[in-house]
Amino acid sequence: MLNSHGVEYLIVGAHALAFHGHPRYTADIDFFIQTTRANAERLYDVLCEFGFGDSLDGPEDLLKEPAVFMLGRQPFRIDLLNQIDGVEFAGAWERRVVSELDGISVPFISLDDFVANKRAAGRKKDAYDLEALGVEPEP
Repeated sequence: MLNSHGVEYLIVGAHALAFHGHPRYTADIDFFIQTTRANAERLYDVLCEFGFGDSLDGPEDLLKEPAVFMLGRQPFRIDLLNQIDGVEFAGAWERRVVSELDGISVPFISLDDFVANKRAAGRKKDAYDLEALGVEPEP
């Protein structure tokens, strides 16, 4: 639905780690979203169609930074992030890696941006993710 509505997003987090070759358990899927008014309106339309329209007051909620919107319950929770540590959306969008999954184009954060995000976040699980990729936590 995101693609059909023209929503600009990137898969980040554990699903991106798996895409880059190192799967690990996760109880959600993380979407990094572009914070333009037009993109927020398109995403809000998708959320309404998907049954989550009552979760927000309107598309403007998606523009308040930083914000994480958690929809549903684990292990099927959807997290919408309008900001991530160490990475700006516009540049990450230009460097995205698109994969075809069941005939759908899915944009993932690039490996370099994934590493930058994990280094900037600096949590213990981020260090483990970097270790799985064979990357030092610090440059």
